[in-house]
Amino acid sequence: MKKILVTHPSNDLYGADKILISALCALPNEAIKIVLLPGPGPLTFRIRNKVKNVHIHFITSLPIICRANYSFSGMLKLVGKYKRTKEIIQDLNQIHGFDFAIHNTLAMSLVARITKKLNIKSLMYCHEILQSPKIVSGLINKLGCNNSDSVICVSNAVRQNLVKHFYKVEKFQVIHNGIKEVKVGQNRIEDRMVFTFIGRISHQKGLWFLLDSLAQLPRSELIKLKINIVGGTVEGKEYLKYDLRKKIAKLGLQTQIFVRPFSPDISEILSKTNVVLVPSIMADPFPTTVIEAMSACRAVITTNNGGAQEIVSDGWNGKLVQPHDVSGLANAIKYYLSNQMEVLSHGYRGRHIYVKRLTETRYHSELQKFYAEEFDVSFEEQKLSGAA
Repeated sequence: MKKILVTHPSNDLYGADKILISALCALPNEAIKIVLLPGPGPLTFRIRNKVKNVHIHFITSLPIICRANYSFSGMLKLVGKYKRTKEIIQDLNQIHGFDFAIHNTLAMSLVARITKKLNIKSLMYCHEILQSPKIVSGLINKLGCNNSDSVICVSNAVRQNLVKHFYKVEKFQVIHNGIKEVKVGQNRIEDRMVFTFIGRISHQKGLWFLLDSLAQLPRSELIKLKINIVGGTVEGKEYLKYDLRKKIAKLGLQTQIFVRPFSPDISEILSKTNVVLVPSIMADPFPTTVIEAMSACRAVITTNNGGAQEIVSDGWNGKLVQPHDVSGLANAIKYYLSNQMEVLSHGYRGRHIYVKRLTETRYHSELQKFYAEEFDVSFEEQKLSGAA
């Protein structure tokens, strides 16, 4: 019976959080999973509900690498948290004797350093494309990957960003995420076409880019659409929601754009959606929202600077635009407003790609093969509990 340490930097239900649940479900039911999270939240309930034989610890001292720590004072705080977390993991290792560790996202790179010091084999599950600031990003990439025995990359775009820092590239393996089917009704376009953004409210996710694009559309086009922005901010950045609403009002788009709190019920959201928007200006590694949209037979408009272009082909199952290309994004929205049949056909083609390449069954099969080869995990026949 394997004993596995798992670390994760948040307790939400966004992309990397959902994929963590699915990755845990792919482990043997009898394996003991010790999960370290920074605090309570909705992810806790979902893990306890879906994952067998799991024990969750809230560790407020987890040394999570994020932009808020890119300062001298932030680094000092990380050092203190690193020392406290090392003591906690040492104690847990004495109790359980971990066979290996899974660190979900490069934000856990310092924890990977701890497990290496304790001679615990580890996997770095990389969901990011870190590129700026260049020096800091390079250091984080090296810290996380050098202190891990294996690295799973969620897309080829993630792998390409990492391998340029390393000579031994064989440790980097691409496993595209897969999800349980999102069950929704037919895509019905009514009086106004509904476009939906699902994710964190931030500049990097492209919401201000989206607003600038909408400002280019004439009123005759704007009255044909409705845009739902579904999501919240990270702690300490609540002002971004106020800034977003302020800009919406300044552009006179209050009757077109509706900002709604995050909801874990993706089926309900997508059932009221015709086209999904993923306008990230950052290099988005492999957006879960895109996979969810394809599963639900919804067309997608997304930027082409990350992993999304590995599953979305422009003009076939969605529209790809350059980040910061305000006119390009406006034209993509306008295209669907003028071509309702393409909204439906692109959605059906996306669904076909999902069934062939992005199901949870395929994902679990690849993960189990990886776990078996890298960490000598054996699997008896078991019903995978899923991550919905």
